Amino acid sequence: MKRIFVFTLVLFLISLGAQAKDNLFLFSVDRSNQQAVYEHSVFEQLQEAVKQKDSERLKTLLKKSDSRIWTKKDRHGNNLFHLCSDVKTFSMLHMYLASVREEMLSEKNKAGETPWMSYIVYGKEDIFLTYFPKSTLYTRLQQISFELENAVGLNYQNALTQKDAILKECSSAGGQTLWQRADLMCKGLSCGAKGHASYTYSANTAPGMNKPSSTKNKMEQVRDLIEEVAPFLVR
Repeated sequence: MKRIFVFTLVLFLISLGAQAKDNLFLFSVDRSNQQAVYEHSVFEQLQEAVKQKDSERLKTLLKKSDSRIWTKKDRHGNNLFHLCSDVKTFSMLHMYLASVREEMLSEKNKAGETPWMSYIVYGKEDIFLTYFPKSTLYTRLQQISFELENAVGLNYQNALTQKDAILKECSSAGGQTLWQRADLMCKGLSCGAKGHASYTYSANTAPGMNKPSSTKNKMEQVRDLIEEVAPFLVR
């Protein structure tokens, strides 16, 4: 009888332990879901603050969030830098997102565009002219251009390899480089469209951005800046 009691007690304790483990797992899942909902909510607020150029609200949201939220994307694959449309907002993102900004600036959305590309297509020349020369990408382009011009032997072969890699990064899904995009914009041509100072995406490709502005003189400066730092993008 005593052995049966002990055996029953052990089984009871084991079942209690399993139940507690299940409850702990469910609690953990619930907490994870709550965290995901919270992060999504903050990201949506960040998107709105960026689009509305609300610097005070943006600063508050950036201070109470972290890279897990900053690096999220919207349904079009845009990160916060893609959505930025003025120098002041970009400056704030540039400062607060310093730990992840270069990675984010090289990310492509579903249209195959990095933020730098979108600034050209959507007429955000001020951002490009102000911050592109300060970017890691600019420095890399400058270095590769120098090596292609001056390196020999293995160093030159290494420069060619780097060139191929960065061409992919600096080209759209259709194979246009940053320079080609800027050149088409200067000519009022993009993706076959004629007679427009800039190209406006159709509804199914416009990734939640403002319509581009027509500022041809600044776009020419963008094109010349790219050509100066990276002649190999002119092709």
